[in-house]
Amino acid sequence: MWGETDLDPHTSSNPMKTDKTPPPFDPGILLPERHAAYRPVLREALVYFLGRLAPDRLREIAAAQRALGAGADPAARLVALMRCCPTLHKLGQVVARHRGLDAEVRTHLQQLESCDPAHSVDEVRPVIDADFTRLGVAEDLRIAGRALAEASVSVIVPVTWHRTPSGPRQEGVLKVLKPGIEQKLEEELAILADLADHLDDLGIEGAPPLDYRETFDTVRELLLREVKLDIEQRNITDAVARYAPRRDVWIPRLLPFCTPRITAMERIYGRQVTAVTDLPRWRLEGLARIIVDAMVADTVFSRAETTVFHADPHAGNLFATDEGKLAILDWSLTGRLSKADRVSVTSILLSAVQLDARGMARAIGDLARSRVDESLLTAAAESALAELRRGRLMGPAWLVRLLDRAAESGTAFSGDLLLFRKMLLTLGGVIADVCEGASLDAILTASGLHAFLKDWPNRLWTPIDSRDFATHVSNGDLMRLCLTAPFVAGSYWLRAWRDWTLAASPLR
Repeated sequence: MWGETDLDPHTSSNPMKTDKTPPPFDPGILLPERHAAYRPVLREALVYFLGRLAPDRLREIAAAQRALGAGADPAARLVALMRCCPTLHKLGQVVARHRGLDAEVRTHLQQLESCDPAHSVDEVRPVIDADFTRLGVAEDLRIAGRALAEASVSVIVPVTWHRTPSGPRQEGVLKVLKPGIEQKLEEELAILADLADHLDDLGIEGAPPLDYRETFDTVRELLLREVKLDIEQRNITDAVARYAPRRDVWIPRLLPFCTPRITAMERIYGRQVTAVTDLPRWRLEGLARIIVDAMVADTVFSRAETTVFHADPHAGNLFATDEGKLAILDWSLTGRLSKADRVSVTSILLSAVQLDARGMARAIGDLARSRVDESLLTAAAESALAELRRGRLMGPAWLVRLLDRAAESGTAFSGDLLLFRKMLLTLGGVIADVCEGASLDAILTASGLHAFLKDWPNRLWTPIDSRDFATHVSNGDLMRLCLTAPFVAGSYWLRAWRDWTLAASPLR
């Protein structure tokens, strides 16, 4: 166990000296059963990653492990490790609400969403003092003596100040980069670059084919945004304008003393959306709908050429405010979907309604970054159609599973599409925890139907092939659906009967 070693890579007792030595827990607990083929890859990746960290980083990890005591379970040890590594911390936040994971593992991982501060205000005070001195910030700004919370790359520090000399004191928070976080992230991202080549060369038996280099390069690019607080500040300004018409959403406004190392914003009072379990059922259902509409529906069902979405919607970034609004925090990570991307997703769904696997494969190919094997995509589409015949709802979870199958067949998608997939994965678990029985799939389907009905009056004078609608469905698409409906219904029942007879056959 790690509690019995200093993890020094220069000593003969170092358990990370060889790539073949396992960590003191199985990282496969992070993957649900349907992704079991990736467990050997995850184990190999973690051993490789730890074996190349600098000695001082290993000593920090070892100290965190010893602090847990000898009786700590594997999930607790994994969380302690993740807190020491910003890249792993972010991974833990992404999967913390995934219902495919063991409940105890999820409970441990949820500690990563908003951690108690491990860094004191004194550790980040030099950054605050240096930046505020350059800005000439007024001396009546008071910085709290204790941090409020800690995220993967930053520490949250409360402040108060006078907006005007005679006015009341205002409350805000400073999001300050952790000491040395940029160096930690740089080291870890360099290891990830080498790890991608290592996994590509290794070719672990039984693991699905995946371009690790391209995938890891995308992850590295996205994580680099986490420490660029000036980018986050621009994202917040854009988000404030975007959500201004919505009275049920609150984006914290920036304060006039932001710097590239500090995001200063108004303080939000409330609770994580997953912690408001004392509300009546109808209020929780309403909160779930607001989250889905604000985070997904407003992005997907839009006529704009490009839409921006919050790409890190774990529960620590979503607050139910004391005023009854949804507060969306931490805008360091955003993604963009073009109109063409949304049209392609719509084409996947329309083809699925028509049981057209080849049409689905072509639409997936339109989303890909490079040439694809259409036969493999068609096979993935057939598997997805079989799920629908078994009663699965055609929603975000079904679509994510389809794109996962496409990726496993060698299809490479853009970084923004990978972010969108990550966002849906994270948000699906959050919604399930906000309101028991609520479903991202069901809520988004209802939102899509509402958008379709709003589109209807404009269809009377719109050209037949125009997709200038929030749902991206043309009048021509609707005509084709109506014309093929009888044939599709007959084909559906025929295939469903075949599926049933094969499942019931004693020869299987």
